[in-house]
Amino acid sequence: MSSPSMGPRLFDVLPSAILKRSMRSALPAGSTFAWNQVGTLPVSDGQVVVMDAASYARPRHVQSEGKLLPWPTDGAEVWFQVVREGTGKVLRVVAALISLPGADLPPITKELVQSEVCSMAIDSATMMIADVPRLTTNWQGAGPNFQANLGGSTNDPARRAAQEQAAALLSSAGFRFRRSEENGYLSFQLEPLRADAEIERAESLLAASGLNLRLNVWKTETGTTLAERLVRERITQLNDPLGIPFLIASSTGFGDGIYYWEALLWRGNLVGYFCDFMPPGEGDDHENDNPRAHAAPQPPLPPPRIARPPILAGQIATLRHNGQFLLAKVQQVGAGGLAVQLFDGSSATVPAAEALPNPGHPVFQVGDQVLAHWRSGFVFPGTITAVSPQGYTVAWHDGDTPLVVPLGTLTFLVWAREAPAPVADDEILEISELDESDG
Repeated sequence: MSSPSMGPRLFDVLPSAILKRSMRSALPAGSTFAWNQVGTLPVSDGQVVVMDAASYARPRHVQSEGKLLPWPTDGAEVWFQVVREGTGKVLRVVAALISLPGADLPPITKELVQSEVCSMAIDSATMMIADVPRLTTNWQGAGPNFQANLGGSTNDPARRAAQEQAAALLSSAGFRFRRSEENGYLSFQLEPLRADAEIERAESLLAASGLNLRLNVWKTETGTTLAERLVRERITQLNDPLGIPFLIASSTGFGDGIYYWEALLWRGNLVGYFCDFMPPGEGDDHENDNPRAHAAPQPPLPPPRIARPPILAGQIATLRHNGQFLLAKVQQVGAGGLAVQLFDGSSATVPAAEALPNPGHPVFQVGDQVLAHWRSGFVFPGTITAVSPQGYTVAWHDGDTPLVVPLGTLTFLVWAREAPAPVADDEILEISELDESDG
């Protein structure tokens, strides 16, 4: 079972003084940094996997998208370094730590030697730590939320022909598809499957067909549960039927990027692994020591062809929250902020400075760089490649399958890069549904 939290503990694998200095403009006065042990994860095969908790959260992606860390015992303590405001509410998760059970880290941190073991890309500002066999056993792919297609969408003639053949093959085996064609891009959306054995059967048929197409599963039942929790909570875990956790996940608080896991060695022995979520360039005291802290400057974006409009009640807006962007419907606009309803139906009150307007009239053109709705209320950057009566085809900057996004669910990317207006202390409102405790 998950071990009870030991409460906050102070030790500087990543010095809190550096964090405070680099984040001083983003945190309210009185914020505190501490490590919190959130539980003990059983380890059954001598390794734990760390990977993106949303985009590729599926056991079949462990080898291709995850990073496997060797582990010497049958349990691992999982810690997250969190930032809390004076009320105790978690504002951000800034680092993760996997340690040997019972390791007394505070007195030995000055003697720890760090050695990089792997880097991992996080495309959705979330990550998870999991036990591989139990992840495979307990992850549920099929269900009402399952969504998949045949190799994405394409306008390539040869690949279109392969998709047609693959759809015919699977249809003859009893699978059903929704065929759609938008702006020359063909896609086949598989109707939801109710059993994981059906997913495996479809994938086996495709593998044996020689068509070089695979089932592109982009939404699973367990993945949906995990994504919905991480919208509301900074830290969460999923348990097996016996109540034992098989994965522990967290929002990173800083957005997309490459994150580096370091082995922590004490007197030549492994005591754990550490990963900080500091974005490149944020830790100013380390910039000259660490070449990977230097990020290529973002190219300037042309100004939008319209002035930034006000946000009104009844409109859909894009909410900037802890390094992520979420879709929200504005219910009420007041002097202190905005009352909004999130994609999952929960409500929140946020400072007006944290919201971006989604223009409700057709002002976007091919080539515009935008923040657009992807799925489940999450908003990501992309470039408009086509305009149609159905909406705007967005090519995502991370290379994911393009989607047609309707008007009202996208905004100009340049507005997101603009610094938000200062928020006075008395305007920092409760975001109750988004900022639940990690306990």
